[in-house]
Order: sequence, then C-alpha cells, then structure tokens
Amino acid sequence: MDTVVTQVDASMALQTLTAIEQSAQAVAHDAAQLVDGLKSSLQSVTENSLNHMQVYRDTVEHTMQHAQHGISHGRSLIEKCQQLDTEMDRIHALAAQLKMIKQVLAELEAAI
Repeated sequence: MDTVVTQVDASMALQTLTAIEQSAQAVAHDAAQLVDGLKSSLQSVTENSLNHMQVYRDTVEHTMQHAQHGISHGRSLIEKCQQLDTEMDRIHALAAQLKMIKQVLAELEAAI
C-alpha cells in the first residue's frame, strides 16, 4: 500500500508542481507585460518632457531676441532724442535771435 500511496502522492506532487509552474509562467508573463507597459509609458513621458524642454528653450531664445531687439531700439530712440535735444538748442538760439531782430525792427519802425 505504500507504493500506491507513494504513487498517488507523487502524482499529486507532480500536478501541484505543474500548477505552480504554470502559475509562475503566468506571473512571469504578466510581469513582462507590466514592465513593457512601464517602459512604453516612461518613453512617452521622457519624449513629452524633451518636447516641453525644447519648446521652453525656443520660447526663451525667442523672448531673449525680442528683448535684445527692444533694448537696441530703445537705445536708438534715446540717441535720437539726445540728438533732437541738441538740435533744439540751436533752434532756441535762433528763436532768440529772431526775437531780437523783431524787437530791433519794431524800434526802427517806431523811429521812422
């Protein structure tokens, strides 16, 4: 009877080992699918992050170019205003001379 029990025990042990092996293979398959899904998600997130960084870099460069352009135009405007101020000094001197000429003419007319 020991041989019968042993054969039954061996058969059950074999079935149990087969079931454990099948479960282990299913778990390994599920784990591989999970890792592949995580890998795909990580690649997607990495690609999105890279795209966002490129857009950020391009935006910063574009903003920097426009800021430099604005600064350049601002400096040019300041220089032109200073030049205009210098030109206006000559016009003020000319206006003073015209005022004196007008006054001298008025005095000359009054004398005649």
